Amino acid sequence: MSENEDPFFNPERDIVREDLENWFVIETDDILKSYSHEDIKTFVYDFFLSFNILRRLDYIYGKGKGRRLDNDIKKFRIFINDWNRKYRDIILEFIVDGIQCRLEIYLITTVSEVSKLIERMNRFVNLQKSASKVAATFETGSGDNSLTLKSEKKMMKVIYLEEDMLNPKSPEFKLCTYFAMKNGFEKEINLQKYAEEFSFDLGEGSGEGGWARRYPGIEFMSYKK
Repeated sequence: MSENEDPFFNPERDIVREDLENWFVIETDDILKSYSHEDIKTFVYDFFLSFNILRRLDYIYGKGKGRRLDNDIKKFRIFINDWNRKYRDIILEFIVDGIQCRLEIYLITTVSEVSKLIERMNRFVNLQKSASKVAATFETGSGDNSLTLKSEKKMMKVIYLEEDMLNPKSPEFKLCTYFAMKNGFEKEINLQKYAEEFSFDLGEGSGEGGWARRYPGIEFMSYKK
């Protein structure tokens, strides 16, 4: 089923997927150079799958459609629990607040540690920090890009827009990738199996095979300064 045929496809919310073919070159940052291509690919597929499921859930939830919605939400909570067992240094929290479904992202780090890490990243310009917040600026080809984290629940919460978080060239994406790689992850936990367990069709873009078919020219580790 194509996105145009998907009854739950929302063009206003799914703009990111339409742009992926142009974006999907992971610009290898200095902080990622020591990690393997295959490990980063595993994280990328899992990360995009989580937002792909979330986007469908949020659309159905917002429209009040689908008698199976409660069951799908329960399944996604199980997915998130497995995510947090697999990637111990980047914690996802699934929120259903009566208006929308969303993901909050937390990094197991401190203001001091993450500040030092950010200063090592490519295209870093400046950083401001307090006891509970870090705000950094990065230079991009189209202007400056900001990165903000707040201390919460003894972790650092990433404040993000989805289009930035799912852009592999963004500092948000590269920082999350670093924390997924930092202390390794549980490779035996297969998150891709969940792509087939929901009541809605996630389309050809789900999973490693799906991304490879849809975007055959993807380069996952193209190192650029």
